[in-house]
Amino acid sequence: MREVRVRSDTICAQRDTRSRAKLRVVQHRLCYPVLGNYKFGDKAAMMKSDKMRFVGLDPGGDGKFGWCVVAGSGWPLSLVQSGCTGDAAAAVRSVLEVLEPSSEIHGVGIDGPLFWTPSGTRRVDCIVRQAIKEAGAPNVGGTVQHVNSLRGACLTQGVVAAYLLRQAVAGVRITEAHPKALLWLIKVASAKRRVLHITMGDLVEFITCDVAGLSEHERDAALGALTAWAMVSAAPGWRDIALEEKDVFVPVPPVEYWMPVATSPNSALHLTSGVGPANAARR
Repeated sequence: MREVRVRSDTICAQRDTRSRAKLRVVQHRLCYPVLGNYKFGDKAAMMKSDKMRFVGLDPGGDGKFGWCVVAGSGWPLSLVQSGCTGDAAAAVRSVLEVLEPSSEIHGVGIDGPLFWTPSGTRRVDCIVRQAIKEAGAPNVGGTVQHVNSLRGACLTQGVVAAYLLRQAVAGVRITEAHPKALLWLIKVASAKRRVLHITMGDLVEFITCDVAGLSEHERDAALGALTAWAMVSAAPGWRDIALEEKDVFVPVPPVEYWMPVATSPNSALHLTSGVGPANAARR
């Protein structure tokens, strides 16, 4: 897979319509047909034509790659089907098999870095660490790890999945997601209820599910799908923090990174690498 360098001037050209964000919310709800003859999922009856479809992926290594398809246009979304597999190709294949032949994917959320900076330090990670620290998370460095310290499955399989989905669904919007950090930001995780013990039953305000005993990887994939919904819906309180990065490498452009975080003071997020705020545009 060839890595693509995105220059800041190119980014600026791509994002010069940011000032018309409210109009683009509607325009970006464009749907692209899934290609090929895919089988119906076990819960295909839930995939009504008036519902939007979102995909969440949680790369976690062999046998721990969580995937999820949800449907809905607002909270709570409905979990259609989920599972765990071994790699990006199998996860994307599983997602496409669940969807009807004429179904559309409106957005994708992937739990893994989808872009890098030359310095190795991403401003978005600093933003999320600061936000979950304020939310009460005890180990922000462990929850939001430095991109240079992450294991191979997280670093590579998320990008591969993005590449495969774009091949199948041209132009589908993709956002990076961070499910475990998100649990703190939507106030599901707390000092008394740690991330490890949170199940889909604790997320009924956001996603309904009639299947008990889903794995942590399926839960995280569902939270990735929730992030994709927030991206497409431009949910109040959420924003694309990827806009704050300046000089980035994006293997599968364009990508976004939506999280429910407020704009943080520059002083709280100063980076010694010199990477400053991004131009107002979308990769």
